[in-house]
Amino acid sequence: MDNGDIMADDKETYYVQSGKAKIKDVGSDKALYVGDQKAVHVLNRSAYFIYEAMKEPISFEELVEVILEVTDGDEKAIREDLKETIALFLKYDFIKTAE
Repeated sequence: MDNGDIMADDKETYYVQSGKAKIKDVGSDKALYVGDQKAVHVLNRSAYFIYEAMKEPISFEELVEVILEVTDGDEKAIREDLKETIALFLKYDFIKTAE
């Protein structure tokens, strides 16, 4: 999936945890494990925060707002990082689009 594909249409897409990933503690970090992939993906704090925000369906714009509320980051950089994170989460089946 190309990062440009996220939000490519006019209808807002909502994302939610897929239910396939299990959260594991790895030292002071969090990791996601998807059994059929037999791989552990260690998340930084920002990625884990985004993943946790997706317990309930949430849109890209809502995620940007939430991140801006808790950080003093640059909105353009946040949007770019969020697109990349969502693309990776979708690739590894951590999340899915909500129906």
